Amino acid sequence: MICRSATCLPLPDSGQRQKNTPAVSEKQSACGSDDTGTTPSADDQQTVNENTPTDRQDEDLNADDSTDADKDAEEEDKEAGAKDDEKKDDVKKPESSKPSSSKPSSSKPSNSKPSGSKPSSSKGDSASETKKPTSALNLLSTVWKSYKESEKFPAAGGDYSEENAREDAPGKFSTSDSGALSSTLAVPEDSADLISSAASLTHMMNLNTFTAGSFKTKSTGDADKLAAAMKKSIENRKWVCGFPEKMAVITIDKYVVAVYGAADLVDTFKAKLQKAYTGAKVYCEGNIE
Repeated sequence: MICRSATCLPLPDSGQRQKNTPAVSEKQSACGSDDTGTTPSADDQQTVNENTPTDRQDEDLNADDSTDADKDAEEEDKEAGAKDDEKKDDVKKPESSKPSSSKPSSSKPSNSKPSGSKPSSSKGDSASETKKPTSALNLLSTVWKSYKESEKFPAAGGDYSEENAREDAPGKFSTSDSGALSSTLAVPEDSADLISSAASLTHMMNLNTFTAGSFKTKSTGDADKLAAAMKKSIENRKWVCGFPEKMAVITIDKYVVAVYGAADLVDTFKAKLQKAYTGAKVYCEGNIE
């Protein structure tokens, strides 16, 4: 407010100052004094001029006020925007993951049927166990064919007839002559009627070195009877031209095999026979005394 006399006038607001400022009286403008007749000093006049705002100053003040107001408004807008962003973050919904549109594989299961082959069994299902000899001669021939060349010895087979005699192989032995069966293969004469067919394999140089007789009985029950008779006959036999070391009697279904001779040759023959026919049973074996 500007004091020009005892009366104080309030400063008008910007824009109204120019309108509300009272006009200076002609008397004042002419002489430079107030209503009292007192002439203001130069200092007072300068103070009044300095403290009286001009139109440009008013515009500057208004511009500054407007700028400050704009800045405040911008800051308020920023604060409000930040709060809105925070609210959006708080209420932001989780992304809804859509299920994969890929279709499952349309490949159909294989129509291949499982193999019809049955798993092999270590017991009871092998071909060698179910294999059975077809004849007395077939039994000895099967065993002899399993020998390696280094395992073989000079051999002969069959009876002494031209028809049945064989070299280096088993041969058929006639059952019609019970005496020949007893002297050559140790078959008791009273047991010859239990036999339907026979075959033999012997060492060519000496029967006591190796002799194997294969016999097919007329019935399964006769096999054990013949086996017991062969055991007794070999153990009580009187030997000429050497003494056999070992003997063994083996049964396979209706078949009876009696072997005696050198221990190593008897053991090899027994192992080969049991490998060829796993159903073979050792009725008895042992050293001959």
